[in-house]
Amino acid sequence: MSRGPGDSPSWPLLLRAEGESDPSAWQVVVADLEGFLGADEPAGSEPAASEPAGAVRLWFRTEAERAEAVRRLDGTGAARGIRELAPEPGRDWMAPCRSFFRGVVAGGFFIHVPGASGHRSLPSLRIAPGQAFGTGTHASTRLALECLADGLAGAPPARRARLRVLDVGSGSGVLSVAAARLGAGRVTALDVDPVAVRATRETARRNGAGGISCFEGDFREAAVARRLDRREPDGFDWILAKLSARLAPALAGFAAPRLRAGGRLVVSGFLGADAPDVLAACRRAALDVRQSRAEPDRDGVDDEWVAAVLGAPR
Repeated sequence: MSRGPGDSPSWPLLLRAEGESDPSAWQVVVADLEGFLGADEPAGSEPAASEPAGAVRLWFRTEAERAEAVRRLDGTGAARGIRELAPEPGRDWMAPCRSFFRGVVAGGFFIHVPGASGHRSLPSLRIAPGQAFGTGTHASTRLALECLADGLAGAPPARRARLRVLDVGSGSGVLSVAAARLGAGRVTALDVDPVAVRATRETARRNGAGGISCFEGDFREAAVARRLDRREPDGFDWILAKLSARLAPALAGFAAPRLRAGGRLVVSGFLGADAPDVLAACRRAALDVRQSRAEPDRDGVDDEWVAAVLGAPR
């Protein structure tokens, strides 16, 4: 029996701002942790009697992932009074999102939840926000979708039908389904999280998007790479990846030999401060920067989100 988004327990962490530092400085420290589920900053509210004023609660998927967050936070000056709390029963982390998310425009699509009114001139891409990442509200998804749409829009339908696309870290399946809707003949969606794999399948079903195969696994594992190679022995025309900057060297090494001649790698999910390192890792793998896009962060981090399109040699 499959587990729903609220079935697994979460591991909370309590912290508060250190001295004069930005109370949200913890965001920079934990933002790229795959097990980070969410946070509660009760600004203007009365804290529980057992919690200090200005306390922030963070939640993680597993005890090990919480321990990694503690290791990063300890000694950074981003927080003090770190306290590990008892595990809590599972919850549906995206329930609040479902209550207010009505739609967003990205890459020529109107991305919205079922039941919301469509756009008068743009095609719909229907999703049911769940625990998987990727509703289109985050810049990393929008930027990647715009890069993909621009790359495919000018190609004739017959050419697009021959394209092979790999979506690494598919999340809710927005990019996979968009690729199929834009005419790509075969799309492979890969995610390490089984919840995301199920979400991608559901998003494909809701949009009538065929030609999408979903796999669970980590692209860094040899067995996963071999499975992808068997599926597309001639490689991929497009590889899409929304991943943290620290995974850039591994991603570039994985993607370069699996791109067809003249193929494209779209990377997003990193901040402008990390862009030089990300692009340098791609260049070391013989991938050339063809374009980049940026969007200011809206969540309090004084930086911008970046996406880049890299090209494989012809």
